[in-house]
Amino acid sequence: MSSKRILLVEDEALIAMMVEDMLQELGLELAAHVTRVDHALVLVNAQTVEDPGYEGAILDVNLDGEKVWPVAERLRAIGVPFFLSSGASETEVPAAFADVPSVLKPYTFETVKTALEQMLDNRPKPGA
Repeated sequence: MSSKRILLVEDEALIAMMVEDMLQELGLELAAHVTRVDHALVLVNAQTVEDPGYEGAILDVNLDGEKVWPVAERLRAIGVPFFLSSGASETEVPAAFADVPSVLKPYTFETVKTALEQMLDNRPKPGA
């Protein structure tokens, strides 16, 4: 994978450190790491289609009890691909995001690599 910047929205510090290591091993850069939906929204709302600031994002579905869907909606609107991560297999994903790659925690290097490749190869059009 070529050097691309990835936004990580994850509230568990150990998982975030593990993902950052995985990104580095894959030749990717951690653009930013945020732990809360409101902080993630500040970041993604400051971005535009012309300059999103990152080429992809990893979104933990549940951030300390709050769902990440507003962040996913904004990323989709500006054309930034993302994949979802969750610690629960029964996580209900809204129909609007049924096509988004998803990875169950705890994940491995291979599952993250595969999801990143899928995500970056299927970059959505802004507003799609």
